[in-house]
Amino acid sequence: VNIDLMMLTGMDLYKSGQTEVASTIANKLDEYEFKDDVTRAKVGQFKVATGDELGLKLIEDAVSNEPTNPQANIALVQAYLQLDEYDKALEVANTWKKNSSNSINATVLAAKVYIQTKQLDLAEKELLQVLSQKSDHLYSLYFLASKKLSDKKVNEAHAYVNRILELNKDNIKALRLAINISKINNDFEATSVKIEDSYSRHTNDLAYKTLLAKVYFESGRFDEVLNTYDDIKADETTSEHYWILKIGSYIKLNDTKNTEAL
Repeated sequence: VNIDLMMLTGMDLYKSGQTEVASTIANKLDEYEFKDDVTRAKVGQFKVATGDELGLKLIEDAVSNEPTNPQANIALVQAYLQLDEYDKALEVANTWKKNSSNSINATVLAAKVYIQTKQLDLAEKELLQVLSQKSDHLYSLYFLASKKLSDKKVNEAHAYVNRILELNKDNIKALRLAINISKINNDFEATSVKIEDSYSRHTNDLAYKTLLAKVYFESGRFDEVLNTYDDIKADETTSEHYWILKIGSYIKLNDTKNTEAL
């Protein structure tokens, strides 16, 4: 019996609204012995997701058997978060961090609990610890860049964004943050160059095309927004960002005819 396939099928059914069939699969899994605690944790996670209260016990047992197992600890924290048991989720993450020889995953997990409970300063403290051990940890860098921007600490945000782009010059999330920073500083030159360079490697990717159009729009280069989107055959499924930027550009250019045509 392929337990992983059963869970995958059951989760797909649950997400599509066929909850009774998914529950039947979840109950069927009780008939099998699990080859290891990772499998036990996965089954427990599936059961929790489908509303089976026995799932939590399976994950707790997996962590009890293997206290430093990453998959089991992650599954248990996620289960507690799903059940709004935030204190228990944090306790699991901190216990794992204390007992683990490599605490990065556990520290990130603790940070995610703090993020979910809106304790962002505590999340920042955790992720700074991560960066002290692994300076290229993208999740931590992106969170800190976003938080510093939200805190109006633009120079610090900019430093984190630049660090991400040093690691991967095509990181689209960092490039989006770079546009926001440029907007605050009213200086789009460097960001435009970076995005144009990134777009040159992703010319068929609508996300990068929209990113390029966005930096042009924010810097007042409305004709270039329209040129960027010139080859798009838009319909009702096209991203709303396309319509916002294109219509906005026509309005800025006082092009009433094309605005009304859209």
